[in-house]
Amino acid sequence: GNAAKLHLPGMYGHIHIILKDLINVSFSAEKWAEILARSGFEEEQILESVQHPDEVSFQLLGATCEVTGLDLEEVLEAFGRHFIEFTLQSGYGRLFKALGNSFPSFVANVNYLHNHLERQHPHALFPYIEVVHEDGQNSMELHY
Repeated sequence: GNAAKLHLPGMYGHIHIILKDLINVSFSAEKWAEILARSGFEEEQILESVQHPDEVSFQLLGATCEVTGLDLEEVLEAFGRHFIEFTLQSGYGRLFKALGNSFPSFVANVNYLHNHLERQHPHALFPYIEVVHEDGQNSMELHY
């Protein structure tokens, strides 16, 4: 099965924990169980605090779309909103505020957040994000 592949580089298990929380809060524990069944993974595998291949997350997202009836864009947007709420409730609010008072400055400083998290998760691989933004502009360019 899928267990042999679960320790390759990719998403850290915390992402899956937050997806589980989103489904439990927005839908039900039964829907989460159905997502697990459709994806073919055991909960203990995907919630483990190790890196998982991106394919694991993609399978979970596909199953989430099937079970909830939402399209991928809707699931990802809901996940992004829930990710922020979850991390704020987990005690990262002060750290988030320290990263900037605008969205462009926050994103430009997210590498500092990743550096902080690397200390807690030394085997995690975080992306490096470069932001191109000029003050007064309503757009920005991200490179990662």
